[in-house]
Amino acid sequence: MKILFISADLCDGGAQRVMSVLSKEMAQRGHDTHMLVFYKTSHDYRIDPHVKLEIMCEDYGLYKRWTGLRRAIYIRRYLKRIRPDIAIGFLQAGYALYLASFGMHFLKVASLRNSPEKLKRQRGLKAVLERRWFLAADTVVLQTLEQKNYADRKGWHNTVVIPNPVSENIKRNPEYNCAKQCKRIVMAGRLHGQKNYPMALKAFQIVRKRYKDITLSIYGVGTLKDDLQSMICSMGLADCVKLCGWSDNLVAEYRKYDLYLLTSDYEGMPNSLMEAMGAGLPCIATDCPTGPADLIEHGKSGFLVPMNDEGKLSETIIYVMEMDRERRKQIGDCASQFILREFNRSRIARMWEVHLEKMLAALFKTGGIDEGNKSC
Repeated sequence: MKILFISADLCDGGAQRVMSVLSKEMAQRGHDTHMLVFYKTSHDYRIDPHVKLEIMCEDYGLYKRWTGLRRAIYIRRYLKRIRPDIAIGFLQAGYALYLASFGMHFLKVASLRNSPEKLKRQRGLKAVLERRWFLAADTVVLQTLEQKNYADRKGWHNTVVIPNPVSENIKRNPEYNCAKQCKRIVMAGRLHGQKNYPMALKAFQIVRKRYKDITLSIYGVGTLKDDLQSMICSMGLADCVKLCGWSDNLVAEYRKYDLYLLTSDYEGMPNSLMEAMGAGLPCIATDCPTGPADLIEHGKSGFLVPMNDEGKLSETIIYVMEMDRERRKQIGDCASQFILREFNRSRIARMWEVHLEKMLAALFKTGGIDEGNKSC
């Protein structure tokens, strides 16, 4: 198969990391794998050299100066040049693919990378285009059953659940060494309102009244960096809460910590939580739509707390901190075994491969694709 992945960028987000992992696996499986990225950033995920990478613009500033029409023409010419069997549009690149490929015949794959709650909140032209893209796509890949139920109610075509793969870095790093005391807390994700870091800071402030020597490290970049730093200072937490910026190997960072937190208001399937569980950390996450409840069995492989309830979060943090080392290790080991068994990249890539082959065969049969495109 000739497979094309399309994304606006390769920076920081879970969807971008999935694209880097999945494209590598498809290329290694012998598929002619291409990737079109709209602009470069300083924090791009690494792309396997066997993936044929095309960059539309060298930086975001240049990309912003291009008109929408110019971008669409570029994408359309690129599509005509490489003639893919399959094009997979992630995030906002999906509706760019939708516009640029009008009248072109190949398998068009949409993939929802966040909770349907995000789609409901969007307004304006972007929201209209994104919703039309999901309706027009030949198949839609979802991350959870909850997302699929939403998609089926909306009438999206050929929906299928394929969860995210975890990073291969988990296996490369040494086994997690569970510390005798639980003092070092970690979070990771874009510095964005969706992640609800204020909830974590308020809970941490409560816990610190009892445990003066605990710390919280937050990995990620985003537009809320200055606001969060101001909040940290105003709460008197500057000496124990640190914004650590970008890391391209979070699994290695996780092994320095004792407990992971996720306080999101909504998710798709949170990669940072999956990697923390895979690395063997005890994890606490909000029971938000969608993802955490699919990953954590409460009390066995981690803990779920209500959204926007810093009181319950602080109680759960203290509960984990006061556990003996063996109990914390059991929880981390249970989480790690589950993640590595169910979400290893080989298994997830095979699920994608089987589904794409099935959809492509059906499209050829109905005449919905040009024979000249066929390369598998």
